[in-house]
Order: sequence, then C-alpha cells, then structure tokens
Amino acid sequence: MLESRTNEKRKDTRISCDVKAWYTSKDNFGQEYIKNISLGGTFVETMEIFSMGQEISLSIPFTDNNKYVKVKGKVVRIEKEGIGVNFLWG
Repeated sequence: MLESRTNEKRKDTRISCDVKAWYTSKDNFGQEYIKNISLGGTFVETMEIFSMGQEISLSIPFTDNNKYVKVKGKVVRIEKEGIGVNFLWG
C-alpha cells in the first residue's frame, strides 16, 4: 500500500512503501528495504553503519519485469531504524 505524505520541511511529497532495493557504497553492499521515497530522496531501513555525507548507490525495482532505476545519493540523516538519503541528480 502506498501512502502520500507532505511535510513543511520537505520540498517533495513522500510516498510510503516497503520495497526491497540493492545498495552499494564504498564499504558496503547488500539489500535493504526502502520505507518512503520522493523525487528528492528516500529512507532506507538498515542496521548497517553509514556516515553523514557518505555516498550510496541504490538500485530500486521499477516494475515486475526485473527492471531497476539506479540512483546515487548522499546520507543526510542517520536514525536507529536506518538512513535518510538525498538523491544526487545530474
């Protein structure tokens, strides 16, 4: 189930989700769940250790046909449940 939410601090509308995505970074790689996503970024549920400002690449499933959207981002928030990632466009 997808749920759309807005927040005064956010530029883009977030959509709640529960999608398994692949990630790679300088030190790690694996699969984790994306809990919400917007045009500007995403929240990745993870127990892995990341640093503020660390770059991460995500491969997010686009359809049921094994197609993925690949995006690069930067860790901008670290919480007990996971990390907030801003997408780096262009």
